Amino acid sequence: MICKNSVQCFIGKPKVAAAGEQLARFNPGVTFEPVQRLIAGPHEICDLIKGVDLVVSCVDQPSEIMMWVNQAALEENISFIEGEYHGICAEIGPFVIPFETGCLACEMTASNADVGKMAEFDWIEQATWLRHPNIHFVTAMAANLICSEICKHLLGVGKPMTCNRRYLLNTQQFTLTSSEFLRSPACNQCGHGKNVSTYS
Repeated sequence: MICKNSVQCFIGKPKVAAAGEQLARFNPGVTFEPVQRLIAGPHEICDLIKGVDLVVSCVDQPSEIMMWVNQAALEENISFIEGEYHGICAEIGPFVIPFETGCLACEMTASNADVGKMAEFDWIEQATWLRHPNIHFVTAMAANLICSEICKHLLGVGKPMTCNRRYLLNTQQFTLTSSEFLRSPACNQCGHGKNVSTYS
C-alpha cells in the first residue's frame, strides 16, 4: 500500500528517479543504480548493459528500440527477456539466449518484414498508445510472469518457458496463448552463431 504523501513526493520527478526511490524504500538491502539517459541507438544500449547478467526490456518507444536491444544483447552476449502491454493484454517473451534461442531479428527474417519506419506515420504510433493507457493489474501480472522466468534462468531451477516462445495474456478473455519464436539460420543478427540451440 502506498500512502497519498508517498505518491505526491514522486510528482514532477523523472520516472527513473521515482522508480529508484520506491525500489529502495521497498527493499533497503538491495543497491539500485537508476540511470537517466537518452537512447538513440544500439550502441548506447551496449554501454548500459555491458557486464550485466541479464537484461529485462519493457520499453515501448521509439518503435525500433526492441531491435536495438536485440542487437546490443547479441553483441554483448547477454540474455534478455522482453515484456510489454497493449491495453488489457500483455506480451511476455521471448527469452533470448544469444546464439541458442531465436532472437527478435529471427522473426523478421522468417516473415520477410521490414523493421524500418516512415517518419510520416509517427502520429499513428502516438495515437495508438493514447488509446491504450497503463492498466495496473495487467502490468502487475505480466511483471510477475517475467520475474518467474528470470528466477528460473538465474537460479537454474528450470527452463524459462518463453525460450523460443512468446505468450499473450488476455485479461478480458482470461487466456494465455503462445506462439513459436524459433531461431532462423538465415538471421542476419544471430544466424552465424557457432553455438547449437539447447532450447528446441
